[in-house]
Amino acid sequence: MSDEHYLKRELYAQVREDSRIFEFLQGGSLDGVWYWDLERPEHEWMSPRFWQALGVDPRDKQHLASEWQDLINHDDLAVALENFKRHCDDPNHPYDQIVRYRHADGSTVWIRCRGLAIRDADGKPVRMLGAHTDVTRLKVAEAELAKRVADATSRELVANLPLALIIVTPRGEIDFLNGAAERLLGYTRDELTGQHITTVIPGARSEQRAEFIETYYRAPRDRHAEVGRDIAVRRKDGAWVPVEVGLAPVNNASGSRTVASLIDLTERKEHERRLKRSNRDLERFAYVTSHDLQAPLRQVVSFARLLQDSLRDQLSEEAKQDFQFLIGATKRMQGMIKAILTFSRLHSDKPRSEPVALAEVVATVREALAVEIEEAGATVTVDPLPTINGAQAHFLMLFQNLLANAVKFRSPARALTIHVGAERSDSGWRVFVADNGIGFAPQYAEEVFQIFRRLESREAYEGTGIGLALARRIVEEHGGRVWAEAARGVGAKFFIEWPAPTAGGGDETP
Repeated sequence: MSDEHYLKRELYAQVREDSRIFEFLQGGSLDGVWYWDLERPEHEWMSPRFWQALGVDPRDKQHLASEWQDLINHDDLAVALENFKRHCDDPNHPYDQIVRYRHADGSTVWIRCRGLAIRDADGKPVRMLGAHTDVTRLKVAEAELAKRVADATSRELVANLPLALIIVTPRGEIDFLNGAAERLLGYTRDELTGQHITTVIPGARSEQRAEFIETYYRAPRDRHAEVGRDIAVRRKDGAWVPVEVGLAPVNNASGSRTVASLIDLTERKEHERRLKRSNRDLERFAYVTSHDLQAPLRQVVSFARLLQDSLRDQLSEEAKQDFQFLIGATKRMQGMIKAILTFSRLHSDKPRSEPVALAEVVATVREALAVEIEEAGATVTVDPLPTINGAQAHFLMLFQNLLANAVKFRSPARALTIHVGAERSDSGWRVFVADNGIGFAPQYAEEVFQIFRRLESREAYEGTGIGLALARRIVEEHGGRVWAEAARGVGAKFFIEWPAPTAGGGDETP
């Protein structure tokens, strides 16, 4: 392309005639000059050095604005055009910004682009003179410095965190550990740096590393973190320490690394062992106590009936009522003992978890309560229900309690309706049992789930006061939650939210 382009000739004339232009050129460390015809904006002369900075042969480029606009970062182009407009409107607003261009090899070139609008006698911008300065090295140096500062700051932060952290290379070599890790493992930083991770997960426990750490390195690197795996690490003194380990990838100035966080589970494991032992003792105590109470209570009922029969003709009406009260109270005590046994055994009894169709469970419960439902004159409607992972025996017990409760606490003022339904929730499924019975005040929505807590008198409504406590325990044993909404004289609605199913489990959509 000829150097005798009309814009070049015009620029040279402007330099000779206008000292401001010369000062502008002299003030910049230039990696290219450009001169733009604002009256014919498709025309723009670019000096060869600009194209050379982008790895492009200047002879392959025309003096057109579209040539460079195809190579500039689109976001930066928008900034440059906005600055151009503001500079044309106000000469005091500088046209000066750093923008990114695409080099011929695909890399990024950072260019500082400054410009000055040349105006006619009326102040209208007619030309634009600009200068380019390649600041790529400066930007790269800034980024490297920021990265090093960030790495140094991060290491300082990591070193003082209370959580034990170890940084490991892709080859499994320990690159860094903080003070908390030193205290947990009994090693100093110097002793472990450069050692293989098998130093603390060696020998017989190495299969844990094969399962967890090596699998982690083979996995896709776009994962955010892998946490929550329990393994054991060996201290310098040879003692094994149970820990919960989490792995997360990081990239720093030294390359890719993995940060392993270690949470000492020693106290938690000991607490769990004590809790399990305590639960077993309590379950045995409940069983033995209940068993020992059952026998004398059966004797009381038996002897009371024998005595009642033998003295039938000699008893007054008041005495007969006393006998009925004695037998009834004893039977209620037997019912409460049975309920306590059921409640205490629920945690220890672990039936096999399997997909359970809740529709079939509710149908079975309706059949079992058919007499009570008919006597109450109740209308029961059931929407399509999902299939949930769990123990069928527990689900039968759960819905038996909820439906029996709805039948029991019906209002004499209206026909009873019971509605069982389900809907999707953020965590899985939400199943509900709603009725238009007597309900209860909203402030008791939590109390109704307490064991032996009764809101109604025993004379008006029979029961042990354990049904809803049992329902809550069943739901929580399956990882869900249960709550109630109600209004006095309007009715009650019980919600059960089940977690999302595990792989291969039931989760049929109604």
